Amino acid sequence: HIESNSFISLFKVKKLDLSHNCLFKLDKNLFINMKNLRVLNLNLNFIKSIDEKNLFISQKFLSELHLESNLIDKFTNIDRNLLNSLVLLNLKSNIYLRELKIEHLRSLNNINLSK
Repeated sequence: HIESNSFISLFKVKKLDLSHNCLFKLDKNLFINMKNLRVLNLNLNFIKSIDEKNLFISQKFLSELHLESNLIDKFTNIDRNLLNSLVLLNLKSNIYLRELKIEHLRSLNNINLSK
């Protein structure tokens, strides 16, 4: 578990790699001050869902979201900010994925859903 205020002073960070951290859940305020974040790597964790409203509320420039090899079964309630910024979404090897709502991700160019 990563405390919600862990990245509070990292507002200049553009790339964050949290892969291989045994994360199960993402606190809704975890990335709150990371306004310049462009690439977020959450690969190889144990995250079960991305359906927390406002999880990416501050990420107006997030272009890459890597969620490969997690336990994600639900990817919904995507923040409006991601609608115009997210270009790459990697959900590869999420064998439990059953609910996916990405129809409003207008800028999305590359999505990987392979098992």
